[in-house]
Amino acid sequence: MVLALVALVATVLCYGTATVFQDVAAGQEDRRSGADPFLIVRLFRRLPYVAGTALDGAGFLLSLLALRRLPVFAVQAGVAASIGVTAVVAAVVFGLRLGRRGWAVLGLLGTGLVAVAGSAAAEAARPETTGLWVGLCAGVAVLTVLAWLVSRRGPTDWSASALAAVSGLAYGGVALTARLLSAGDGSFLSQGLLHLLADPLLWALLGYGAIGLVTFASALREGPVTTVAAVVVVAETVAPSMAGLLLLGDRARPGLGWLAGLGFVVTVLAAWLLTRLDRDRVPAGTTDRPSPGR
Repeated sequence: MVLALVALVATVLCYGTATVFQDVAAGQEDRRSGADPFLIVRLFRRLPYVAGTALDGAGFLLSLLALRRLPVFAVQAGVAASIGVTAVVAAVVFGLRLGRRGWAVLGLLGTGLVAVAGSAAAEAARPETTGLWVGLCAGVAVLTVLAWLVSRRGPTDWSASALAAVSGLAYGGVALTARLLSAGDGSFLSQGLLHLLADPLLWALLGYGAIGLVTFASALREGPVTTVAAVVVVAETVAPSMAGLLLLGDRARPGLGWLAGLGFVVTVLAAWLLTRLDRDRVPAGTTDRPSPGR
């Protein structure tokens, strides 16, 4: 349990920092609308994106350790809290101040995460049923179609948020498939290679990861980093957490269900409120606040 909690904290730090590095690289690309698979190829020529992706990989491996013992809602609440790390690191990298409301929301975010982590019960997930297996595999195709539809719409005011939402749902699919793969007789990392390659859930996990990577990079190219990251973490937190509670046997410690629910709501709400940080932040060393439309 202690190792899982340490892995969760490290996951939060890795994911939050990776987002800023990836945003620096994505900001150097020309603004276009829609999901662009070739954008990933171009971004991998930029050192900040490579560093950010390496941190994402480290965060993913750490999240696997956390998912072996912690319920999906606890791990995904931690992922939501990574937006706080993104806000702080972005303020340092871009020379911006968070403002009083920003720091207050960060405090709320941390409080919610502590409540969730402290109330989560440590146990493995239930083995998957056929219906859940089919649903997770079909979800890869559904999200692929959604990303394609957003791309066909052309430039719109909501295209960045739509791509971020698809990315968040895809990353939520990664969490669910990883949780299921770790169920039963141990972590899938300890299974034989042939057994692992024959498991459709592994390919679903890779499919979700690819969709999330492409749509997230495309969303960062179109919208501000804090807004995009907030939409992603809300989308990848709520849906998979509900699925974990309803289908995988995730639960809170006896008598602490109310604390887990309250902490989860507070964490997700605080992550959403951080979308307003782009309006609150100002260049360090100045006293002027940007206008709401800037």
